[in-house]
Amino acid sequence: MKLTHMVPLPAVALALAACGGDSTPPANPQHFSGPDDSIATRISSATSLEDAATFQTSAKVLRRDFAADTTTQLPDVPMSVRLFRTSPTAAPTLVIKTEAGEYSFGPEDLDDWDNFFKENSGSWTVSRSWLSHANGYRLDEDGDFVSAAGRIDPQSFKYHVPFAFWTWNEDEEIATRQFAAIGIATAPSDMPQSRTAYYNGYGRIEFYRVDDPGERMRFGLDEVYLTADFADGTISGLLDEWELWEDDDAVPTEISYEFLPTPIDSNGFSTSLAPSASCATIAGLTCPTMPDSNVTGKFYGSYASEVGGTIETGEFEFEGENWIGIGAFNTAEE
Repeated sequence: MKLTHMVPLPAVALALAACGGDSTPPANPQHFSGPDDSIATRISSATSLEDAATFQTSAKVLRRDFAADTTTQLPDVPMSVRLFRTSPTAAPTLVIKTEAGEYSFGPEDLDDWDNFFKENSGSWTVSRSWLSHANGYRLDEDGDFVSAAGRIDPQSFKYHVPFAFWTWNEDEEIATRQFAAIGIATAPSDMPQSRTAYYNGYGRIEFYRVDDPGERMRFGLDEVYLTADFADGTISGLLDEWELWEDDDAVPTEISYEFLPTPIDSNGFSTSLAPSASCATIAGLTCPTMPDSNVTGKFYGSYASEVGGTIETGEFEFEGENWIGIGAFNTAEE
């Protein structure tokens, strides 16, 4: 689908300085604080856990119970994510803390797939790569994004980055898949009031059969377009021509879903998904409706220069089977 007013953005390196913004530090450390503020600068000045850059967020979680043959969505899990570098050239150490415990992944935990891997008390936890498509990032054999240089590193967006990870408990045969977004949010007082902004970027959703957690589909490597009318206080968008993957085989489809128009609330929004008018498929598939879907997004950086967030589909029917999915997206302003 061709959009006349939107073109793909080149990747924006985190090392570039932010432009605009008030140099006065905000009352909330999660908010953008000035022209030198970015994820890169916050990480570069942190060399240990004590002074790590800390981000608060919530993760979308699917619980896959292989003993019971069920996949269910759990309530959002609050988490903190801390990042620091032990040296200027080292990959960041990532510390994820949730109600279930704390997991630390450093450069020494990179495995042969360029993923973070950690064994802890009978469960295995893997932090999959940042959801980026730039600077040489590629897909591993499981369809997860990794850096070609073997460095799991947020490089393509300055102010926010979605990520995904999973846990596996061998004793109970239970896995979880989790998606979240972290970043430096635009302060509500710095949100634009009059202009229209166009954003584009990328997204990923993974779907699992409700009655067979081992069967997965995924949409990925696809463009996300958003339009924010700050004068009107609304945002809408499109997940454009998403390619459907079934296991490791691509199914030739052109599936497009809309982010339905919704009010901007402070520096964020919440909406749902609906098949677009052009949601036709080459393979003869029908775009399913997702009545319980929810998209949660937030504005990041200097004057709402980026938008990212998470996606949950709720349970829906597709070709006679019940599925459920979660995912994430990240975009930057044109």
